[in-house]
Amino acid sequence: MTSTQEVHPLFNPVILGKIFSFLQIQSLKNSRLTCKIWRRAALPYLQKCSKVLLIRGGKADRDQFSFRNFLEFVSSLPPDEIPFQHYYLDHWALNEKREKSLKQFWDICGPSMKILHLSNVIFYEIQTIRNILYYWSPHLESLRLEDCLFYTITNENAFQKVKDELKTEDFDEPNLSYDYYDHVTVEQLKDVKMDETISNANTSLKELSYDQLEEEEFPLAWEEIFHAFPNIQRLSIGLSTKADQTSKILAALDSVRQDSHVMGSISELRFFKNSKTSCKLDLQDSHLYKISDIMCLPLTSLNFVVNQSIGLESVANIVRQYSPVLKNLCLHSEEEGQVPLELFNVFKFQRFPNLSKLCVCMNVIGGTFNFVTIMPKLTTLHIWLKEEDFSWDTKSMDEAILRCLALQHSNPDMTEMSFGYTISASKPVALLCSWFRHLRVLMMALTDEIIRVVFRELEHLEEITVFDRYLTDAGITGNPVSLSENSPWSAKSQREFPYIGDLKKLWKFSLTFRRYENITDASIYQGFMDVPELSSLLLTRTKIGDRALRDLSMRSTLITLVTPTVCKGTELEYAD
Repeated sequence: MTSTQEVHPLFNPVILGKIFSFLQIQSLKNSRLTCKIWRRAALPYLQKCSKVLLIRGGKADRDQFSFRNFLEFVSSLPPDEIPFQHYYLDHWALNEKREKSLKQFWDICGPSMKILHLSNVIFYEIQTIRNILYYWSPHLESLRLEDCLFYTITNENAFQKVKDELKTEDFDEPNLSYDYYDHVTVEQLKDVKMDETISNANTSLKELSYDQLEEEEFPLAWEEIFHAFPNIQRLSIGLSTKADQTSKILAALDSVRQDSHVMGSISELRFFKNSKTSCKLDLQDSHLYKISDIMCLPLTSLNFVVNQSIGLESVANIVRQYSPVLKNLCLHSEEEGQVPLELFNVFKFQRFPNLSKLCVCMNVIGGTFNFVTIMPKLTTLHIWLKEEDFSWDTKSMDEAILRCLALQHSNPDMTEMSFGYTISASKPVALLCSWFRHLRVLMMALTDEIIRVVFRELEHLEEITVFDRYLTDAGITGNPVSLSENSPWSAKSQREFPYIGDLKKLWKFSLTFRRYENITDASIYQGFMDVPELSSLLLTRTKIGDRALRDLSMRSTLITLVTPTVCKGTELEYAD
């Protein structure tokens, strides 16, 4: 390194780290081509945001996600230059006795692997299961098992005429017209005896997620899992997991609670609904009472999707028990109208002194309820009908704001709000803005009338996500529709309403509905161009032309621009 390089700011690792932390994958790849210093500096950030997807399927999938091609690529790299830490394996057969390249893959990628998601994977033999989960990825931090199957091979009854060919490894062979596993007899692995010698196999694992959609159950003893991963902080259980399997997991937690070195660090327990299934959810009252009995869990985060099998009393019991230490609480309803409206009335004399994030469905709230009084540290509030399911019911959201957020004073610490409902009038939003003037992140259905209130009142906003489909140029530009559509506009013209350029700290703006017919070039030239800190703009289909988008993309502050036709900094596809 020359003396010039030593002093130049673009060779300073601190400055480079700050720059690379804002870049998307493609920009990070391009940055690594600049010089060796940038190559080394960009690697950790590329590792953090890259994801390797390996799917076993038809010929098209083999060509795009070929395991063998990927293995050849990573084999050519020095071990400290592998730019991946996150792996997603889908529809693979994992059998180390037969698939020799399987062990080769883990020898190369395992040491740097941090996140592993195994979906629809078939494990063969108990030793393969333990090696992959416990030993081959010593620095793994997050593990998710989704709808996996577990078998042992009892008889290789292959046809005599193909026996010799079947000795050839077929883990990723596109030329073989048969599958080895079509010619063997298998038996489901169940209730494998716990290996008491397994302890502290991986002390790096902080997050474990288990979701089983099929009837097959996890064969290893959960006590063994918790001994192998003693430092789990976040445990997620799919709500479609059979009730008896959830009971086994909680019973295992209870059995190891006396050991201070096992499971003493779990702080977040999450029951989640898999978006791939619509099957009956099996979380029951007995599970919640069991969690309450496991007193060693210092839970600071709870996530439930409430259904017909769970009563108000059991939910209230566990929330009340952990209310002094809870930092995150998420309660969603499986079906509209099924959750008693009195739930939070149970807590009106209960305090949540440390709660910073609250996610609830509208049905769960009900009544009049002062967030500021009982949740003084609340900074993030999400109100949705169902988890990640936007509702077009306008009446319920208006009532939610007016009845449930009837605050007596403002909360200067509230920084993020998300509402999964449409809002019919601007008055409720005006009340919100007067209560929470320091909001930095807002995710809401914003029409022209409502977004003008936001522009006028929330000067500290940094991120806006629009759910509604009715936003137009007039809302973004603050100009009448006739002027925006038919007349040239200059900076000397008088705006009729507040506009997006009034938000001096805004850096990210996103549209989510699939098409906005009345957003045109005017929103670029009379709106987004005037936002001084804008660095990320995500648009779905609009009437904005390519020239206006390219003019905007030339701005030095804009790092990410994503539309169906123009991309800067990243790539994303939108469907009609």
